[in-house]
Amino acid sequence: MSDVAEWESSDWLSEARWLLTWANQVDVRTPMMMVIRHSHRELSDNVQELRTHGLSPLGHRMALKFGEKLPPSRDVRIFYSPRLRCIQTACDIAEGYHAIGGNAELISDIRLLLGPYGNGEKIGEQMMQVGGPAFVAKWSEKQVSSDIIEPIKLFCDRFITDIIGRFAEAKSGELQLYVTHDMVIMGARLALLKTQPTDSNWTHFLGGFAAAVDERGSYVFENGEARRSPELASFLADL
Repeated sequence: MSDVAEWESSDWLSEARWLLTWANQVDVRTPMMMVIRHSHRELSDNVQELRTHGLSPLGHRMALKFGEKLPPSRDVRIFYSPRLRCIQTACDIAEGYHAIGGNAELISDIRLLLGPYGNGEKIGEQMMQVGGPAFVAKWSEKQVSSDIIEPIKLFCDRFITDIIGRFAEAKSGELQLYVTHDMVIMGARLALLKTQPTDSNWTHFLGGFAAAVDERGSYVFENGEARRSPELASFLADL
C-alpha cells in the first residue's frame, strides 16, 4: 500500500486528517497552535519497554505525511517531549514540511510535554490496569495518590503558563506545534476544554486538538468539530 493510500484509509489517522483539514481552512495570517500525540509506535504492555520505544516504520512514514499536509506558507515552530518517539515525530514532520517548501523549525524539548510529575512507572501501570480514560477521570477527581501523580491543577497551571503563555505571544502566520503523549493531551483537554475522557475520544497517534485566535475570538478544534472557546479566551486574557 502506498503512503498516500495508508494516510487516506487508516482509521487511526481519522483524527489527524480532521485536524489538518480544519487547519488548512484557517486564514494563513491567524496564529494557530496544535497539540498532537506522537506518531505510530508498536504496542506493548511493558511499561519499562514503552519508555524507550521509538516510532515504527509506519509511524515515520505517516509523520512525514503529516508534515506534507500542514498548511502551506506558515511559520511552523515545533516543540516536543524529550521521549524518543516524540523527537522522531517532530523531526519527521519538519522534514515533511520542508519537502513541500515550508519553513519548519525544531525549537526545543519541553519537560511539561513528557507528562505530569510523579512516579512514571506506577502511572503507566495504573493506566494499563484501569484504562487511560478511567485513570484520567480518577486523577481529575483527586482519587489518585499524590505519591503517584501530582494534582491535575498543578499540571494544568503549568500547561497554561508554558504552552498557552507561549501561544499568547504567537506572531501572524505562526503555527506552534507541540508533540506529546496521549495522557498530556487528555489531561489538558479535560482541565482546559472540559472534555471528559472516554474510550471513543481518546487521542490516537498524530491526533490531538488545535486552537486559533483572530479578531473575532478564540476557537478550538477537537473531535472533528470547531467551536468558540470562552475558556481559552479567558486564559489568554489573564496571561
